Amino acid sequence: MLAEDRREARPDRQPWVPSAGRRRKVALAVLLGLAVTYVLTVSLEPSLDVVTANHGSWLLAVEHTRWVPPEYLQDHLLRDVWIGRNEEHDVTSRAPGVVILGLPAYALFGGDTFSVLPAALTAALVTASAMTLLFLALSRVASLRLALVGTGVVALATPVWSVAADGIWPHTLTVFAVCAGAWAAAHRNWWALGLLLGVGIWGRSHFTLVPAVVGIWVALSRRDLGILVKIGAGSALSLCGTVLWSRWMFGVWTLTGSYRVGSVSDLTDRYEHLWSNELGLFLSPERGVLPWTPIALVCVPVLVMGRVRVPDWAWALLSAGLLYTVVQGFAQVFHGGDTFWGHRLGIEFVVCAAPSVALAFTNSGRRTRSLFAALLGVQVLCIALGSILNLPGVVAEEAWRTNAVLEAAKSAPVPMSILLLAAAGLGYGVNRRASRDSMGADVF
Repeated sequence: MLAEDRREARPDRQPWVPSAGRRRKVALAVLLGLAVTYVLTVSLEPSLDVVTANHGSWLLAVEHTRWVPPEYLQDHLLRDVWIGRNEEHDVTSRAPGVVILGLPAYALFGGDTFSVLPAALTAALVTASAMTLLFLALSRVASLRLALVGTGVVALATPVWSVAADGIWPHTLTVFAVCAGAWAAAHRNWWALGLLLGVGIWGRSHFTLVPAVVGIWVALSRRDLGILVKIGAGSALSLCGTVLWSRWMFGVWTLTGSYRVGSVSDLTDRYEHLWSNELGLFLSPERGVLPWTPIALVCVPVLVMGRVRVPDWAWALLSAGLLYTVVQGFAQVFHGGDTFWGHRLGIEFVVCAAPSVALAFTNSGRRTRSLFAALLGVQVLCIALGSILNLPGVVAEEAWRTNAVLEAAKSAPVPMSILLLAAAGLGYGVNRRASRDSMGADVF
């Protein structure tokens, strides 16, 4: 047996891995269930980040032009954030992927009047597909139950639902790239891994860091330079495509591909204090990863204790997601703007961490799993509240002062308290019931 196979086929894991046929059947159910959930909860009044990208798709697909009418958003104070220039013409200044992803839907269902609905439905279906690929990746190296729970946590208890599946954001592409990349890595298909991670570059040009870190990490772990070459070649194609898009759309050669088509130093002028911006990504009450993902309090020690069960590609994704998020804090304001529920710029880190955290839970204790389940119930409720009702969240200026769920609790303290306690109890109860039904093997 090859060294690579020995690392991924540990004897104590094999009996739990379901057959390929069973994985495919469950994956189809996951796809259909999440597609229906996401489609029914898309927003028809999303952020202007989404609207302007959708408008660019509609112009290309229906009007067959990349030139934005001069009167579009003419009186908006932030027009120069979403609308760029190509010599004497106005153009959509959004990442290439968020414009291209909406083209098929608008080509088929665009109509003479612009609407965000075709793009919103596209985002829902693409994100449901991404979660299905994450399930297939996890189910290849872990039990079916663990794969389902891990996928469900990411799909329904994080802003993947309220942001990536709600409209075509850059995160719609980056989330798909990470999940598809995990699927390719679990199958040891390094060419596909490079190509699929490259999809994320079309959402954020600095997503290039993710395939770079994964390629270097796995190549060193397996002492195989060919892996780095394969992953690098696939992702390099997307990076070249970003440069070509910038030349075609904006008339300049640049790697940024969107926004003001300037340098990173230009972007950092948007805030004054780098450290507070970085901390905001993780700790801000309204836009931080930790306040919206309290299960991280349990996941961190579990990850440390269960690290031996995590394959190298999962560690690589986690590390790449962390580095990407730190760079994100250098390039963009931590709050990520307005008109969305939960955090936005930390989504990639959460998704990148999911495979390693899920696999590390295999040997966690029953008390740890019970605490995780209770917190998970609260987390699902908080995300579902904004996703189903299409709530906009707290405005960016208040991101350090309050939280959208707390604001909802202030306006209706008794009903919200009951809902939160019920959600925690339900999560705890489901885990205990599953434990009894499976003769001592908890949900995880």
